Amino acid sequence: MSSAPLPSASPCSPLPTLVAQRRALALVAATLLALFAAARYGAGLRTDNRIEAWAGAVGADPAYDLLLEEFGGDSLTMVRVAGFDAEDEATARWLDALAGRLGALPGADHVIDGLHLYGLRGVTVHERLAELDQRPLAEAIDLGGAESARLDLFVVMDDSAGSAEATAFDAGFAALRVEATDLGVTLLAAGYPFVAAALDREAQTVERVFGPLLVLSAFVVCACFLRSFALTLVALLPGVVGAVSVRAGLRVVDVPSNMILVAAGPLVFVVMVASMIHLASAWRRLALAGLDPASAARSARIATWRPALVAAATTVAGFGVFLTSDVSAVRELGATVAVAVALLVPVSYALMPTALAGLVAPRPEAPRPEARVPGPSERRAQFEQHIGSPRVASVWRRTAHSAVRARTAVLAITAVLLVAGVLAPNGMPVSVSAIDYFSEGHPVRTEFSALDRASAGLSGVDVLVHAEEGVEPVAARALVAALARCPRVGSVFGPQAVAADLATLGPLGAMALPMVLRETGRRGMREPWWRFTARASVNTEEEIQALGLAVQEVAAGWSREHHYEVRVAGSLLRLHALQTALVGTLTRSLTLTALVAVIAFGLCLRGARQVLTAAVATAVPVAVVLIGARLCGFALDAATVMVASAVVGLSLDNTFHLMLAAGEGGEARRAQRFASFERVGAAAVAGICVLAVGFSCLALADFQPTARFGALAALGLVGALFADLAVIPALWIGGRARSRSGIQGAERGESPSVCSTVS
Repeated sequence: MSSAPLPSASPCSPLPTLVAQRRALALVAATLLALFAAARYGAGLRTDNRIEAWAGAVGADPAYDLLLEEFGGDSLTMVRVAGFDAEDEATARWLDALAGRLGALPGADHVIDGLHLYGLRGVTVHERLAELDQRPLAEAIDLGGAESARLDLFVVMDDSAGSAEATAFDAGFAALRVEATDLGVTLLAAGYPFVAAALDREAQTVERVFGPLLVLSAFVVCACFLRSFALTLVALLPGVVGAVSVRAGLRVVDVPSNMILVAAGPLVFVVMVASMIHLASAWRRLALAGLDPASAARSARIATWRPALVAAATTVAGFGVFLTSDVSAVRELGATVAVAVALLVPVSYALMPTALAGLVAPRPEAPRPEARVPGPSERRAQFEQHIGSPRVASVWRRTAHSAVRARTAVLAITAVLLVAGVLAPNGMPVSVSAIDYFSEGHPVRTEFSALDRASAGLSGVDVLVHAEEGVEPVAARALVAALARCPRVGSVFGPQAVAADLATLGPLGAMALPMVLRETGRRGMREPWWRFTARASVNTEEEIQALGLAVQEVAAGWSREHHYEVRVAGSLLRLHALQTALVGTLTRSLTLTALVAVIAFGLCLRGARQVLTAAVATAVPVAVVLIGARLCGFALDAATVMVASAVVGLSLDNTFHLMLAAGEGGEARRAQRFASFERVGAAAVAGICVLAVGFSCLALADFQPTARFGALAALGLVGALFADLAVIPALWIGGRARSRSGIQGAERGESPSVCSTVS
C-alpha cells in the first residue's frame, strides 16, 4: 500500500544471500514433505454417494427412517433380461443361475426372481416362464414370461451395505453383463447402487484427473505471467498444499467425500492462487525495480497483506454462509473451504517471504545507482515509477482511461447485466434426479432411460401401514385401487399381491405366505408394518410433486376410512426435498454473501462511492453466472446453486487489491486510483485467467455437476474481469470534471507520484 513506508534496499547483487537461500530450500523441502504425507493420508478418504446418504442430508424424516429400519429402505435394483431363447441349453442354465449369482454379490440381501417363485411346477426354464404368465404376482409387478421373452428380477440391497459394497456390486454385475453379451442376451439394469458407484467413479475422476489438470493449467498461465519457473512454483505451492490437506482433514474428522465435497479441494486451490499471485507479482515488480530478493519479499508483503487478509476474511464468511443450508453436504463444503482458507492465507503470508527471499531476482530494467542509499521519499518515488515494465504498466493505465471515457456505455451494459441477472433464475428448471448428473451417453443414464421408457416404473412411493393382524383384504384392495389411480403410477406391489398369488396354490400357498412375505420385502421386525409400493414413471419436479401429493392424499383418506395408521415415505420424496433445500440454499447463500461483502466494503473502504463501486463490481459476475445458466438451459442442482456464491468469494480478492492499493486519496488524488491499476492490474488479470482456465478444465468432465460448475465459474470470472477493468474505473475514477487532469496525466504517461503531487 502507498501509505506504508518501504524498507531500504541494499545495493547488493540480485542474487540471494546464502543464508536466505538455505532457509528457502529448507522451507520448500519441509512443505513438499508435508504435502507428500498429506497426499498419502488423504488417499484413504472414502467416498459415499449412496442414496441413503443423500436422502438423509436434509434432516430427520421419521417415515423414511421407518422404511430403512423395517424394510431396509427402497434401494431396489431392477435387472431386465430380454431377447433370450429359453430353449437354448446354455442360455437356460445361465438364466436359472442368475438370481443366485445376483444374491451373492456384495451388498445384496435377497432377490425377487420369477423363475423361483414358490409353487412353480415346471422343470425347465421355458416351462417355468410359461407358468409365470399365469401368476397374479407376475402380473402385479410385471415380471415378464415366455410370451414376452423377458424376465425382470429385483435385487433388494442390504440396509447395512455401504459405498464400498455398492462399488463391488457394480463391478460384479459388470462380469454378468459380459456373459450376457456373449450369449446374445440383452441385460439392462438400473438402481441406486449403480448410481452410487458411478457417482463415486466420477468424483474420483475429478480428484485424480481434473484436479491435476487444474494445477497444470494454473502453472502454465502463471509461468507465462511471472516468467519464472521457481517463482510460479512458490506461488502455487500453498494452493496445492491446501487442496491436498482438505482430503487429509476430511479423513481426520471422518467425513466422506461426495459429489459436492469433491469441489472443496479445487476451490481451496483457486482461492489460494488468487491470493498468492498478488504477492508473487508484487515481489517481481520490486525486484525489477532493483531491490534485493529479501527486501522485495518484505516490501511485497507490506504492500499486499491487508487486501489479502480482508479478501480472505470475506471469502471465509462467504463460504461460511453455507452453514445455514439445510443440506449437510453443502454445510460440510462451506465449513471445509472456510477453515482451510482461514488457516492457509495467514500461514502463507507468514512463510512466503522466506521462500521468495531465496529466489534469484529478475534482472532490473533500470539498474539503481549503487553510490548511496536513497532516502524514504526517493524510495517511494522509485517504487511508484518502477512498477514493472513501462509498456505493461501503460496497458492497464490506458485500459482504465478507456473505461472512464466510455463510462456511459460501461454503465449501460452493467445495468442490463444486473437486471437480466435478477430475472434469470425465474423459471429455471430444478433437477430432481441424480440421473440428470450424467451425460446423455453415460451407460447409467442410458439404461435407466431405456427401462423408464419401457414403463418399468423405476421410481416409487411407499405407503407403510401399521396393522397388528395384517391389513384386511377389502381395505388392502381399496388402497391398491386408490394408489393405482395416482398420476403416472404403473403398478402397486404389496402383501395383497403376494396373498392373491399364493391363494391360487391352495393350502401350500397359505403355509408359504409368511415366508414369501418376508422374502418380498417385509422384514418381520418388532412392529407389524406392511408395505405398499406405488411404482411410477416420473421425471420432472412437477410430476414428482404431483405424485407425492396424490399419494399423501390417498393415504390420509384411506386411513380415516379404515382406521389404520399410515406413513408415506420413499427416496424419491427425500431427493425432491433435497433439491428444494438446494434451491433455498441458492437464495439464502447469495443474500448472506452479499450482506457480508457489503459489511466488509463498509469497514475497509472509505466513502459511499467506493462501497457502491465494490458492490456493483461484485454483483456483475453473479449476474453473468445466472444469465449463463439460464441461456445454457442448466437446471438448478447441486452445482449451480453454489457457483454464484463461490464466484463472489473468488472475485472479491481482486476488488480489494485494486481499491486498497490506491491508499487514502479522495477526489483530489484520483491519479492514485490509476496507479492502483498499474500496480495490481496485471496480477488481477493473471489471477482471473488462471482461475478461468482452471475451471474451464473442469468443464470437460463427463460428470454434469462438475462440468456445469466449471463452465459457470469460468464464465463468472470473465464477468469479474469486465468488472475489474471496466466497471470499477467507470464508477470509481470517472464521472466528474475534476478527474480530467488525472486522466490526461495518465494518458501522457506521467508517474503516479507526480500526478498525485499536482492534484
